[in-house]
Amino acid sequence: MKTAVTIEVDTDALRNVTDAHLVNLWHVAQANPAPMEDRDAGQLAEHIGREIIRRFIAERDPELWARQGSHAWFCEALTLRERAAAGDPAQAAAPAPAADAAEDARGLFAMADYFQTVANIARNAAGTSAPDAAGDAA
Repeated sequence: MKTAVTIEVDTDALRNVTDAHLVNLWHVAQANPAPMEDRDAGQLAEHIGREIIRRFIAERDPELWARQGSHAWFCEALTLRERAAAGDPAQAAAPAPAADAAEDARGLFAMADYFQTVANIARNAAGTSAPDAAGDAA
């Protein structure tokens, strides 16, 4: 007998599932046959993992999003943007062909602007000032 099983996960409702169910969801997310490049599969595992961490240290108010896997990409995008603005020819050293590299760079710059805006909004809401460049990378 061969059977396929589909499991739906509502990441907005993770706080409401039992510990046993959450552990099962963790195993499902890790066993997901989706390719590593599948953003939704990665975000699912990340949300489940953060809920596990939140519960494990529930008596504290943990910072769950201060450092993420996407931060390295974001820092790289900012560096490319700064190099391009300074006219640094090294910024064109992307592995993509020239036409694609220009399009990729525009996309990276747009994402960098977006993330910088979101970070500024969050800092303003929290009443903190923006850290210096060295602080952003740490």
